[in-house]
Amino acid sequence: MDESYFEPDSERFPVLSVLIGPHTGTIFTISKPLTTIGRGEDRDIQFLDRAISRMHCEIQYVNNTVVIRDTNSQNGIRVNGRDTYEQELRDGDQIDIGSIRLMIKIPEKEEKTT
Repeated sequence: MDESYFEPDSERFPVLSVLIGPHTGTIFTISKPLTTIGRGEDRDIQFLDRAISRMHCEIQYVNNTVVIRDTNSQNGIRVNGRDTYEQELRDGDQIDIGSIRLMIKIPEKEEKTT
C-alpha cells in the first residue's frame, strides 16, 4: 500500500474513514483515478476480513466524481444500506463491505473564475 493513502487531505481529495470493523478510525485518501479495495496484498486499500474478496471493489475518482463499483465480489457492497453494483457516491455516504463500514467525505468542487 502506498503510504500517501493514510494522510488525510480532505481539502483536495475524497477520504474514506473506517467507522466500524478492524482499523476503526483509519482514514484513506482517494487521490488516484482508480483505487482498488480488497483482501489481496496488491490492493491499494487492504482489509484482512474473510467476508471481503481479494479484489472486492474499486473506486473511480475523475473530475471530482466518485463512483464505487463491485468487482464481482462474493458478498457484494452496500451503500447507505442498499445493495449496489455501481453507484456514484455523495459526501457522507456509508459503504459496507464485509464487516467494515466506511464513510466517504468528498470536498466541494472549487469554482474556477476566469
